[in-house]
Amino acid sequence: MDKRRTELLPPRRRPAGDVVTQFPTPPSAPGAPRIRLRILGMSDLHAHLRAHDYDTGRPLPAAGLTRLASLVRAARAEAPNCLLFDNGDTLQGTALGDWAASGEAAEAPHPMVAALNLLGVDAATPGNHDFNYGLPFLEAALAGAAYPLVCANAVRARGRHPDEDRPLLPAWTILERALADDTGRRHRVRIGVIGAVPPQIMDWDRRILKDRIEMRGICEAVAGHLPALRRAGADLVVMLSHSGLGCDSAGPGQEQAARALAREGGLDAIIAGHSHGLFPGPAPGDGCLHGTPLVLPGFWGSHLGVIDLELGRDAEGRWRPARGRAHLRPVTAETAEDPALLAASETAHRATMGWLGRPVGHAPIRLHSYFSMIAPDPAQEIVAEAQAEGLAGLLAGTPHEGLPVLSATSPFKCGGPAGPDFYTDVPAGPVSLRHVADLYTYPNSLCGVLVTGAGLRDWLERSAAIFEQILPGSRGADLVPPERPGYDFDTIFGASYLIDLAAPPRFDPATGALADPGARRIRDLRVAGRKVADSDRFAVATNNYRTGGGGNFPGIDADALIAESSTGLRELIARRFAEGRAPALPAAPAWRFAAVPGASARLASSPRARSAPADMARLGLADLGDRADGFALFELPLDPPPGFAGRPPAKQAAR
Repeated sequence: MDKRRTELLPPRRRPAGDVVTQFPTPPSAPGAPRIRLRILGMSDLHAHLRAHDYDTGRPLPAAGLTRLASLVRAARAEAPNCLLFDNGDTLQGTALGDWAASGEAAEAPHPMVAALNLLGVDAATPGNHDFNYGLPFLEAALAGAAYPLVCANAVRARGRHPDEDRPLLPAWTILERALADDTGRRHRVRIGVIGAVPPQIMDWDRRILKDRIEMRGICEAVAGHLPALRRAGADLVVMLSHSGLGCDSAGPGQEQAARALAREGGLDAIIAGHSHGLFPGPAPGDGCLHGTPLVLPGFWGSHLGVIDLELGRDAEGRWRPARGRAHLRPVTAETAEDPALLAASETAHRATMGWLGRPVGHAPIRLHSYFSMIAPDPAQEIVAEAQAEGLAGLLAGTPHEGLPVLSATSPFKCGGPAGPDFYTDVPAGPVSLRHVADLYTYPNSLCGVLVTGAGLRDWLERSAAIFEQILPGSRGADLVPPERPGYDFDTIFGASYLIDLAAPPRFDPATGALADPGARRIRDLRVAGRKVADSDRFAVATNNYRTGGGGNFPGIDADALIAESSTGLRELIARRFAEGRAPALPAAPAWRFAAVPGASARLASSPRARSAPADMARLGLADLGDRADGFALFELPLDPPPGFAGRPPAKQAAR
């Protein structure tokens, strides 16, 4: 597809009796025509086609494209000129996405692509997670799109200048639309659309993308292509930035670049994503950064981004944006699901449900993540054991075969920004593919890294940064701020250690940067009962996200990699269930909190955590009731902190 391709599509008809958004008077001559253009943005749908949680079988109260579609139709009805864009991370994230990538789906458009076709998306860009299943799958899925796709910085081969790159997708496109002015007269307007993804996809999915694509920095690629896009006749340019806000300055490897793009200029509207954040917030304002209207519309279909532009003619008679405002519209439990999208997705939904119901094995005990932030649990332990066993097999016959094997895993589903329903809960008894997906949400693969004792300590320090500092005598402070995700909190099984909450964090919890070189929270780090020396060496099993730089853990990168597998971690976990090797007892206490005299902290968890009273008692938790956002609050004593009453630490040795 030529990157200078243009699209000429008929304008949507304005429904009878619609409501037209009111704009302020433009700074133009009296009587000059004005065009009001509405831009709608979606991002990070993550295969949430329906308002359905495939892991639990329950409805999702405030998410899903079927609900978001109702907001799209309502927003279109309010404006005579409207464009809809999807900003990536569309194909991966639920069992429906996994089923579509499993090879069992019929040869038909991907269900998410088919839904966007039905909804009338005008253009889109892929996100980093859309590459998770490999390039051949991505290309096949996108081939079914009835809308153009753009990406300026993921290319098949780099040239001397971005405009000389060999593209994977067109860097940009121009949409030609006949837009009505405020008198009803139509004018041809050319809307340029350019997209970009985080360059870190070559780290996160290195194994499946190496030698297939190359990356440029987001700002570098956009700046390199904008002149050609303007020369091709774009009246205005919309940026599909699968990237969060970040900082003002532009950097070559910047992951979150939307704010820097706004500062660099040349763009008339930006749809951001990737970080799962929200912008603009509820505070009054025009929703602009550096004068550019911008939306960051959450995740899973939680919000619709709305940018309203007012266009006027410049001195050369071309249409240019004169004003712009942006806001978000939230999906709620009262937002109806779109009937047409529900009907169109029924076949894929039923097929996914049947695929998930396939039996895998048996769980001797309940596996949940309600208290994963305060104690190791069997849900993490089965993942850790599957990883450790897999890594030991990969190291057999290599120079690293004799190293102690440890295993690092985190609670992927542990509330946080995703809300009080986002927890793992696998009941004791028969286990199906649905339960395996509940235990391990992402299609990650196994990796092994070589780590020294000093590196192991820093790995744990980075993990422990997720907690707030709790000083002696402090009571009722939040243990973990709600914006911090559980997947940045690794437990290393095969080691034992204390976490001292009274000490400040060594690393910045948001960026992973070294914050306080003198700070230490990790105490009494041991492996096989022996204190760990800085020069000790270990093989640590983890996943490709972590070795690709996810979470910015110190020293855990491609240089430390000693083994990687093409086998997905969910397959390794399913194998343990099938072989009857799931945990039969609560997890060994790999770690616990050090005593903080006179202190306690508040843990936010799901209200369903109350269905595990034995665990609550073992951890010494007091029920504080529910918070306004739906989380249940529990008080955790830290003087002395309770231990998790499982097997004694001395019996847990390195593999």
